[in-house]
Amino acid sequence: MTLAEREAVPGIGPRRAEIIVAGAEVFAELLESFSLPGFHYSPLGLRDGILAQMLASRTPAPPRTGNSNMSAGRACSPRLAATASIPPG
Repeated sequence: MTLAEREAVPGIGPRRAEIIVAGAEVFAELLESFSLPGFHYSPLGLRDGILAQMLASRTPAPPRTGNSNMSAGRACSPRLAATASIPPG
């Protein structure tokens, strides 16, 4: 494809059209180097994928009691739980 043809592809646009060939070459090399058969395309962005992965691996949070910020901090940080002297509530 020419630069003009790449610019006309929906979702690429002028800024990406200049670099997409180099990016595709890097991607193809990664697929070959790791013997991967292909990839799954998502119309969503990278941040959406990272968020979905984080949510899928998330364990339920412990119930919060008293001051919810301090309770959350104590639940997430052993150091805070050991040193916090503010009573809950």
